[in-house]
Amino acid sequence: MRRLVAVWMFALSLTLLGGCGSNSAAPLARTPVPLRSTHHVAITVAGVGSKVTDYFALPAGMYQLAWKAHGELANFEVYVHQGDERRLFITELPPSPPSGETQYDSRGGRTSLEVHASGLSWTITISPL
Repeated sequence: MRRLVAVWMFALSLTLLGGCGSNSAAPLARTPVPLRSTHHVAITVAGVGSKVTDYFALPAGMYQLAWKAHGELANFEVYVHQGDERRLFITELPPSPPSGETQYDSRGGRTSLEVHASGLSWTITISPL
């Protein structure tokens, strides 16, 4: 029985590899498959005043946007840009409150933050949930 299984496995391997010897077809080329990370790291951006951040990759999934802002009384607004979408996620009037957090459901892709914060220094951290 073991011999029969061994012969069958050998025949199967020859079939899958396209035979052997000089008349055999070349083996099929493998197409590399990009690996997807299952571990996402936190992204922190900081600045003074209003600005639009550089683009960064944000995989699909749920995230927490935690923020801190210090300075004179000013409106603090943060929009998330992803693809053609622009969504307002934070609108506060620091220094009360001086910090906060909200959740963001990312569809994945190229992402940037548009921050309106005249007269404020700020930090935003995006962490996977």
